[in-house]
Amino acid sequence: MLWVILHPKKKFIRIKEKKIMLGNFSYSNPTKLYFGEDSLNALNEELPKYGNTVQLIYGGGSIKKNGIYNQVMELLKSGGKTVIEEGGYKVLTHDEVLDILKKSL
Repeated sequence: MLWVILHPKKKFIRIKEKKIMLGNFSYSNPTKLYFGEDSLNALNEELPKYGNTVQLIYGGGSIKKNGIYNQVMELLKSGGKTVIEEGGYKVLTHDEVLDILKKSL
């Protein structure tokens, strides 16, 4: 599953691939960050590298007010991705993120 985590005030996107398995396992979680005004352009390059489902996690609504939400959704849908949204979060702890992932599987 591909995660796209948006931070509108710092103008970066965080792209993470999450794989959750049951039982004994080893887990690797590489992260690639893109910074700057044109960071959303990198999403077009990254989307084909991952599966069909994207987990989109965001906070209280500033990404909708500033327009980045619509831009990201347009890119994801044009890339043929199924989007699972989790909005309204102020701060996500590591445990909260794992709970969201478990619910979405």
